[in-house]
Amino acid sequence: MRLVFLSSQNIKVVKKMEKSKQSFITPIVVLVVICFVASAVLAGVFKITDPIIQTRAQEAANKAMAEVLPEGREFKEFEGTLESGVTAAYTTGNEAGTVCSTSFNGFGGAVKLMIGVNAEGKVSGIQVMEQSETPGVGSNALTPEYLAQFKDVDSADGIDAYSGATFTSKAVKRGVNAALAMASAIQSGGAVTPEKSEHDRITDAVLKVIPGITGYSEVAVSADGQTTVFSDMDRTGYAMLTTAKGHHGDIKMIVGVDKAGKVTGVVNISSEETIGADALKDEAFLNQFVGWTAASAESAEGKVIDAVSGATDTSNAVRECVLTALTVFGGLSK
Repeated sequence: MRLVFLSSQNIKVVKKMEKSKQSFITPIVVLVVICFVASAVLAGVFKITDPIIQTRAQEAANKAMAEVLPEGREFKEFEGTLESGVTAAYTTGNEAGTVCSTSFNGFGGAVKLMIGVNAEGKVSGIQVMEQSETPGVGSNALTPEYLAQFKDVDSADGIDAYSGATFTSKAVKRGVNAALAMASAIQSGGAVTPEKSEHDRITDAVLKVIPGITGYSEVAVSADGQTTVFSDMDRTGYAMLTTAKGHHGDIKMIVGVDKAGKVTGVVNISSEETIGADALKDEAFLNQFVGWTAASAESAEGKVIDAVSGATDTSNAVRECVLTALTVFGGLSK
C-alpha cells in the first residue's frame, strides 16, 4: 500500500477546486429550477386562458354569422367535403341559407371572411374576420362600402377590383365565389364533388399537358428515381411527375414538355401547403413557365419569376419542378 501525504498547501488547492466546482454547478441548478417553474406557470396560464380565447372566438363567429345571415337560426357546422378556400360551413335549422368561413391570400397574407348566402343563392352579408392588408391600400377593399357591392349577387365576377388593392379584391371575390359554390352544393343536398384520387389527378394532368393524346403509359424513370415520365406510343410529348420541397412538405407537379423541349403546361397533383396553396392553382403564375426550354430557364429572364405574394417557398418549389422536368427531358433526348 502506498500512502500519500498532503501538505497544507495541497489541502488548500483541493478545497479551492471543490469550491470552484460548487460555484459552477449552483447557477446551473438555479437556471434549471427557474426554467421548470416558468414552464409550469406558462402551462397553467395556457390552460386557463385557452378556453377563454376559444370561447371568445366562437362568440365572435356566432355574432358574425347572425350578422351576415340575419334570418338564420340554429347554426350547425356542415361536416361534408368543403370547397377549396372554405374553412368551415354552417347550415341553419330554419333553412334560411348557409354561412361560410373563407380564407384566401391578399397582398399581406390571408384574408379571412364570414359570408352569408341566403336560400335564393345570393350573398346576404360579409364580415371581415381577420386580415393583415396594408392600411389605406389593400384594406380599402375590405371596407363596408366596398363589401356592400357583393350583397344580393350570385357571382362575384362582375364586381370591379378596388383600384390599388387588386390582390385584396381578388381574395374577397374568390371568397365570395367559393361561399356561393359551397352554399349551392349544400342546398342541393350536400353533393359536393368528392376529391379525386392521385391516379385520377395524374391522368387528368397528363392529358392536359400533352394535347391531342387519348392514352399514355409510363415510359421512363429518372436516374435518381424521383421523376416519372409519361407519354403516348407516338411520343407526341412528355409529362413529368416531379417532386420538390415546399414550405410544408413535398409538392408534386406534372410538367409537360413537347418534342422540341418546350414546357407545355404545369399542373399541381398534391401538396401539404396552406397559404402557399394559392400558388399551385394560380393559372397566371403557372402559365409563366409555358414555353420555357432548358436554355431560357437559365437565362436572366428565366431566373426571375413573379412569385405569388406570400407563397415564395411554394413558388420556388414549382420552379424547381419545372427545371427538373427540363433536365430529365434533356437526358431522354440524348
